Amino acid sequence: MPRGGLRGRGRGRGRGRGGRRGGRGRSQNRSPAQVTVDTEKTDINLETNPQDYFTGNVTVEQHYNGQNENRERYAAAMAVLQENGVDVAQNARIRALAAAWARKDFKLAESFLGNRDNFGLNEVLKALQLLDAGRQARVLEKKMKMLQNVNELLEGLNIPYLTVKPHKDKLTNVSKGRIADREDKLDTVLWWYEELACPEVDDAVQRRLEKADPVTLPIGKLLERLMVFKSLNAKFYHDLLKIAEYRLKQIKLPLESPVFVMGDASSSMSVAVKTSTIIAGILTAITSAKLSFFNGTHREPDKVPTSVEEVLELALNTPASGCTANAASLYPYYERKEVLKTLIMVTDEEENTNFQNFRFKELYTKYCEEVYPARLVFVSFLYNQHSKGQMVTEFKASNIDVMQCVFHRSQPDLTKLDKLFGLLSAETQSFEEQIKMTEEQVRTQGVDKVFEKFKSSQGQ
Repeated sequence: MPRGGLRGRGRGRGRGRGGRRGGRGRSQNRSPAQVTVDTEKTDINLETNPQDYFTGNVTVEQHYNGQNENRERYAAAMAVLQENGVDVAQNARIRALAAAWARKDFKLAESFLGNRDNFGLNEVLKALQLLDAGRQARVLEKKMKMLQNVNELLEGLNIPYLTVKPHKDKLTNVSKGRIADREDKLDTVLWWYEELACPEVDDAVQRRLEKADPVTLPIGKLLERLMVFKSLNAKFYHDLLKIAEYRLKQIKLPLESPVFVMGDASSSMSVAVKTSTIIAGILTAITSAKLSFFNGTHREPDKVPTSVEEVLELALNTPASGCTANAASLYPYYERKEVLKTLIMVTDEEENTNFQNFRFKELYTKYCEEVYPARLVFVSFLYNQHSKGQMVTEFKASNIDVMQCVFHRSQPDLTKLDKLFGLLSAETQSFEEQIKMTEEQVRTQGVDKVFEKFKSSQGQ
């Protein structure tokens, strides 16, 4: 077994599997103001995988129990993820706040609420809704019955778009422009842009961006939106791009270097190739990695992306064709005996062709034995998000420990990019060191002081 598969290299790498479990059941394209109360529980462990509470699908009850079990470690995990530039899932923020209120832990709740970017009015209302779901549903039902003449109501009232949404087909361009101007969070307008698109909305978004109206979409969703706006030549695209470029620079993934990202550009990836290329490109830009794409052979891009704009250009100009020889990208490095310490394989795992008589697992094993025991991460595009995939299954059967983050192949959702960042951050030794240090600070200084210090470091 390659040393790269051992957990005992002093970096806590065996925790990757626990991190994966936290991602089950997240719905695709959930709006920033929609929250569902999930009944399916996933296995989580605050001691070994604290990041699961904030990157996966965890119930309010589990947040409640986690806060009771080890309040300091729970709070430290959230603070460290945010400090590392990882967007904590909105559902996790809402449920964390609801759990703190339910426990009457008002100091912890106040510490959360001090971070206005992550805990705004939307999160507060949704947390209250979780605690009082029945009454809130009845109030919403009454509001909906009143919206028979939505355009007249919008002349004098500020009505949230998600309340008006069932009547979107009746909206005039003037009404859409009013919504875009008045909507509490610009995020909502950007999320549902295709339903509101018109010159009046474009003008409103442009004005709000010029006034530095905050955009707090997770980086993955922001990139997906930018792809849409770039293809539509939206007038506000370049202003939004500047925000994404700044956000990208805030993400810290202290992976062991050199890092090598391998992107699957075979024909079986045709639906997901843009999303997979964005993921490969973003990981490359963040970690200053080497990048190669493969089908039956391998090729390096003309320019390795270092910015969001270059990543989007790469995604729009990377076709999917040919067979799938996953070994193709790694082979030149094996042949040259060039050391790589972290390998990231972005693929649908449908390997069907050898390269230089090697399948990827065989080549990886030889690389670890003869060159360097590199850490291997799979970013897998699968039809069933609860499965491991063909290649990861083969690695597990050979007792080779790999990390995996799964995206849905037919509905690739870039909002899960933040979960991937969280998992990669948690795989490093420095993450556990940060957790322990922050946990001690929560214990000795108080949770409010720790979150206040975090806000100051983020310039809030």
